[in-house]
Amino acid sequence: MNIIKYKKIGKDKYKVYFENEELTLYEDVILKYNLITKKSVDLDLLEEVLESNKYYEMYNLALNYISFKMRSETEVRDYLIKKDVSNEMIDKIINNLYDKNVLNDKLYVTSFINDSVNLKDIGPIKIKDELIKKGFNKELIDEHLNKFDDNVWEDKIKKHIKRYINNKKLSTNMIKLKILNELNIKGYSKEMIYPLLENISLNDEENIKEEYKKSFKKYSNKFKGKELNTKITNNLLRKGYNYSDINKLLN
Repeated sequence: MNIIKYKKIGKDKYKVYFENEELTLYEDVILKYNLITKKSVDLDLLEEVLESNKYYEMYNLALNYISFKMRSETEVRDYLIKKDVSNEMIDKIINNLYDKNVLNDKLYVTSFINDSVNLKDIGPIKIKDELIKKGFNKELIDEHLNKFDDNVWEDKIKKHIKRYINNKKLSTNMIKLKILNELNIKGYSKEMIYPLLENISLNDEENIKEEYKKSFKKYSNKFKGKELNTKITNNLLRKGYNYSDINKLLN
């Protein structure tokens, strides 16, 4: 195939005109195969050129994907798989990204953990799970997570407890249960949470009176006497109040 002319169409791309068709090639590919000095290319060479050009195209796509934010190897691989890139080419791109330090597992894990600790209220278990899902090994994750002592996680748990107590009108037992469940979901172990929940001491007297009034209003039109007391008792028990406090109120 005879080469007619070249036309620069971007920062690093050229339009290459042949007799019967035109191709867009990266400058690096043109230089790699010294096409500027060639007047024609055979089909075997053209196939090799197109394969190389495909590599540069996908490599630049990966670079652009990473430019928006740091990515893990797994994320880059999944992205390229969706672009129908062969496994062989993906491996080559990944290796090149590591060689150029564009992909850096240690830096990614360190930044992810620091951001999670400083900007989010999730705990070490969830942080570790999210990094494992991104394809990082447990040893690398633990290496940086272990740099944070228990006081860091305790402070985060205390802040969550304080926010919850200030914004919820619930029984002490119900508050403790909800805090335990929420912090467990956020990635804090029960061993971390329990000791701090023991320090919660609230006065349930006003809350239980309010809940009693609501329960009495709800059931008194349908029930009387012992049956009414049973309905109120069960309702207050479900809300986390102690039986002895409920019984004292009813009497």
